[in-house]
Formats: sequence, structure tokens, C-alpha cells
Amino acid sequence: MALEVLLEFFRQPNALEDRLDALWRAHPDLDPRDRGLIHEIVLGVLRQWPLLDAMLRIPMNKTLPDQQLTAWTALRIGLYQLHWMRVPPHAAIHASVELVKRSPDQPLTGFVNAVLRRAAELTPEQAWESVRDPARRLSVQHAHPLWLTRRWLKQLGEERTAARMAANNAQAPLTLRFHGADDDARAQWLAELAESGVEARPLEYPPEAVLLPQGGRIPALPGYAEGRFAVQDRAAMAAARLVDPQPGERIVDACAAPGGKTAHMAALSGGAATIVALDNRAERLQRVAENLDRLQVQGVEVRVADARNADELGAELYDRALIDAPCSGTGVIRRHPEIKWRRTAKEIAQAAERQGEILRGVASRVKPGGVLVYAVCSMEPEEGPDQIAAFLAENPQWRRDEVEAKGLGLDSAWFNELGELLTEPSEHGVDGFYAARLIRVTDTE
Repeated sequence: MALEVLLEFFRQPNALEDRLDALWRAHPDLDPRDRGLIHEIVLGVLRQWPLLDAMLRIPMNKTLPDQQLTAWTALRIGLYQLHWMRVPPHAAIHASVELVKRSPDQPLTGFVNAVLRRAAELTPEQAWESVRDPARRLSVQHAHPLWLTRRWLKQLGEERTAARMAANNAQAPLTLRFHGADDDARAQWLAELAESGVEARPLEYPPEAVLLPQGGRIPALPGYAEGRFAVQDRAAMAAARLVDPQPGERIVDACAAPGGKTAHMAALSGGAATIVALDNRAERLQRVAENLDRLQVQGVEVRVADARNADELGAELYDRALIDAPCSGTGVIRRHPEIKWRRTAKEIAQAAERQGEILRGVASRVKPGGVLVYAVCSMEPEEGPDQIAAFLAENPQWRRDEVEAKGLGLDSAWFNELGELLTEPSEHGVDGFYAARLIRVTDTE
């Protein structure tokens, strides 16, 4: 199954999460251990793709054409199992050889066997140690595209770029957000997790965050069916806390899918705020509705609207607004390694342009004295700090609002000197996020 998912991706890079979700739905009785193995192989191969290929080319005595995709993919799976999963050589090599035997690349069975046997003796360092150019060396060593490596080297320097890349290739922690504000209910849920043998560690920032160090199969966890928790990284939780929703307020979540931040704002307001959840695609709003239903969130208005168009946001002004803008996603590569291979520099520029349009559209529908939080799961300046700096320069009726991190239940280390949330996986252990909290100070347009 891992081979099938990877072959589909190599033929046509796609959203891996959607493909895996379809696979789990098609095989509901799949043993959790097999499911975990498939997930580890697929994500691991995509994390290390160019490094795997560089290592494999060392023992090859002939060129393997890219068109021999099954052979290439079986080799990548085998090498990943050998060096990153520590699978015994005979087992890893045999499994890959069997994959090739049952494919159109069957004539290459002996070749695959020989290459993997020789590759088992290599170390990853041999793939990059002779590369002198810093960008090319880091690109191979940490398995990132060369254009992105060069971009980050220019912004960060070699040490911080290497640290970011290494963090991108690490397995992301599983963090849950307890859905509710009742401390007793949270304590009871934590006790149920412990009784079921699940290690769970409550975290300080934000206080609703719970880390599962050993992971877990989400639908099987206590409280899932009852809607007592959602899967969410702590940096993503920060967005709703920056909005700081209050009872009686009218709040818009302008890019709401899949609904995690909508539900979080509802919980933070005690269910007493009026929240409007928007997205420009009806099928994405269906997922919002499903998530809100599982979490037993009521009273949210869910409707299709393009946030770039102020007319579609409605005539009534909002007290608070959240823009979790569509972005390049470079802050969540550790969760979605396919992002490295799907994005281009041009797409970052296009995303920034679209984000600016959304920001201007939503800002026009916020009351004087109202708050707007702009957030992206990107670490690219054009999508974060540069976006807000340009908006403020053009709109004097807006300014950065003062943020008291700990008062909002957030870690002050996540914020820069301007009061902007700016997290780095290698430094903070959370996803890469940017968020700015703005306040409309006059009604001048």
C-alpha cells in the first residue's frame, strides 16, 4: 500500500493527507500497526527523497531511468527501512525485491537486490561529504529542493537553515486540544487517557494543549466520539487565543476550513459568541460542519464566501476577525513533507498576493475598535511580516495591538519585538507560524 501511495505521488504530486485518508477509508479494518508502518514509510521516503536517491546512485553500476518508477520507489522504500527504520537488511531487501517482482519492472529484480545490498553498507554522509557548494550540500544532506535551500540560506545563514531543515525532517509531535473550559472535565479526560494506557502530558502554553509522546490512533482515543478534543498543534492554537473571543461578540473566521480554529474560538468564548465561518469552497465547508458537529459546537453560521470580496462578507461589521490565510505551508513541512516537492517560488509570490486581497477584504468589515488576527502556517517573510508591514503602511486606521502573551495563555518566547507571533520548529518545538494582532483605531477609510 505504501508503494501505491508513493507511486501516485511521484507520478502526480498531490495532497498526501487526502490520499492517505482515502486509503484508510477503503481499508477500515487495517491493523493499526500496519497503518502506522505505511504512514511512516510514506512520510519518511518523502522527507528523505533526494538523499535516498543520492545514496542509491553510489552503488549503481548503470543508470536507472526515471521511467522505471516502481524500481526507483522500491529502492527508496528499502533504503529508508534500512537506514532510518533500522529494519534488518534481509527483511528490508526482501520486501523491496518482492515489490519489484510483482510489477512491470520485474526484469530489474536482480538489479534492485544488488543495489540495496551494497547500499546497506553505506552511510548517509557519503552522499554529501564531497559536495563543496553549501547550498547543494545542504539540499542533499537535509533533502530539500535547491531553490528553497538557497532562499533560506540568503535569509537565515547556514546554521539556522540547517537547523530548520533538520526540524522539518523530524517526526512532528502529536498534540491535542482539550475542547472546553471546564477544568474538572479536562482532569477526568486525562484520567481516562491514563487508564487506557495512553501517556498524556498537559502543557503550560496554551493550557488546553496535551502532548501524546507515544502518539496514538486518534479515533480510538477516549473522548473522540464525544468531541472532547481536537488534533491541533500549539502554534495553531495560538491563533484563536490571539483573537481572544468574548461572549456576545460577532466574529468572522474568514478562511475557516477545516474548522479547528472556529471550534477553538467557540470554546474560548464559552459558546457565547456569534461566529461566522466562511470558505470559498462548499466541499471544504462540509468538513467544517463535520468537525463542528463532532465537537458539539452549536450556533456557528457556516457559509460559502470569498473573503477577498467585502460584499460577500455581509453588511454587518464584526467585532473580531480571524484570517488563517491559505499559504505555502512551509511552516508545517514536518507534518506534510510533500510540501517541499509541490511548492515553487512563484507560488509563494502568488499566495502573498492572494493573502493581501483577503486581508484588505476582511479588514473593511471590522468595526472601529475591533480586532483582526492574520495568521499563516508559513515561514516566508512575504506571507507574514512583509504582508502586515505593507498593509499597515497603506492603512493608517490600523495598528498592531499590544499583546500580553502570558495573559492570553501563550509563551512569550513565541513573539518578536513587534508583538508578532513568529515560531520556528527548530527553536520552539511547534509548527512554523506567523500571526499578527491588529486593531482598527478609527473609522477613516
